[in-house]
Amino acid sequence: MILILSVFTGMLFILVKTINMMLSHEVGIYKSNVTNHLTGTIGAGLFVILFAGGSTFQIVDLTRVGFFPLIGGVLGATFVALSNYTLPKTKVLISTLLILVGQTICALTIDYFLLGKTISLQAVIGTILIIIAVIIYSTPVPSKY
Repeated sequence: MILILSVFTGMLFILVKTINMMLSHEVGIYKSNVTNHLTGTIGAGLFVILFAGGSTFQIVDLTRVGFFPLIGGVLGATFVALSNYTLPKTKVLISTLLILVGQTICALTIDYFLLGKTISLQAVIGTILIIIAVIIYSTPVPSKY
């Protein structure tokens, strides 16, 4: 079940990136970023209200949360803005593969440097294979004519 949900999530990710890119063409990168996060906040709020399972809704005192948990929002907004900027300049497949490479390298870095975990040879080989796939796919094929 987790595998199916992960594939579905990946499909939604590409669909959302494409829709955000189309929106950025209409209203601009920064307005589309604000629209994306505003509608996402409203949608997430409705989801919590409808499916919170009877838990009590409380206002969070952001001054008590700390600095690092708030970085996620800043990084998310930065990611959407950069995606809206780069996606029209590349093919969707290349953009997705490059994002996958970036996510993989970041995950390996976090595992090793922040969490002190060892990095497996399979993870390194997998990352290298993805990079090779991007290079092969991006290389122009010479025309025979």
